[in-house]
Amino acid sequence: MKKILLLLFIILAVLSAKAQKSVLFKMKYAPNRNYVSTAVLKTDMQFDFKGDSTELDKIKAKGVKGPMTVVGTSDIVSSFKTGAADKLNSFPFIITFEKMATKQTIAGTEAPARANTIVGQKIYGKISREGTMKLDSMSGRAMDDNMKKGMMDMISNLQNQIKFPDKPLTVGESFNQDVPMKMPIGGTSMDMLIKSTYKLMAIDKGIAYFDVLQTMTLNMAINEKNMEMSGKGDGKLQYLIKDNFIKNMTNDLIFNYTMGMGNLTMVGLGKINSVYSISVN
Repeated sequence: MKKILLLLFIILAVLSAKAQKSVLFKMKYAPNRNYVSTAVLKTDMQFDFKGDSTELDKIKAKGVKGPMTVVGTSDIVSSFKTGAADKLNSFPFIITFEKMATKQTIAGTEAPARANTIVGQKIYGKISREGTMKLDSMSGRAMDDNMKKGMMDMISNLQNQIKFPDKPLTVGESFNQDVPMKMPIGGTSMDMLIKSTYKLMAIDKGIAYFDVLQTMTLNMAINEKNMEMSGKGDGKLQYLIKDNFIKNMTNDLIFNYTMGMGNLTMVGLGKINSVYSISVN
């Protein structure tokens, strides 16, 4: 009987140790790899105008009647190709924007497609052995210096979107992260703050599964008027342990926003569904 109890105790101890196995997560690029990312973003927004009745009558006379619905889809594919490491263990990279297709329907009418100057553009840079990314230049003549700087700032911001703790995590543990983002857009600046809580739900066959909760606030000045947005959502994240990188991430966000337009204010509600996946070769 004692031997059986001892055997059961050992089995339970092994199972407990396995269940409590901790993993140190760290997002990092490796040399001589190609990271191909695909992002699909679907938006569904409703908006209306509030304010001076005379101004409201003017826009109604132009055929603008609220509430209006805007539905959009963005499909983005890019590659992040790394080169060989040097003696200091730093290595070059090239980001190529391979696809950026956007479709938008306003009040049931499809909006004309805009010319896309991003597809085919390449961004060159280098990653240090500590994992710090430095952007050097961007190819192409269709983008002015301000647009190039904005793109580089955006990529730097996106690089810091997920930072895992410096300590190992076990199943059931959570960590929080605040990510402020500042992006220059059309002569103005968009300030965004994303607060996220990541909870490690399971580790199975080399993949770590996280539940994600997020809140978001945004502020941007447009023609001396403010645009404000706030929202919250949830999602899932999968992390490939052997590659030290995200496998895929999904998120559903519900938000509301206001934007000043002359003597009127645009108010609206919306939802965003995003699916982001990466293959590492």
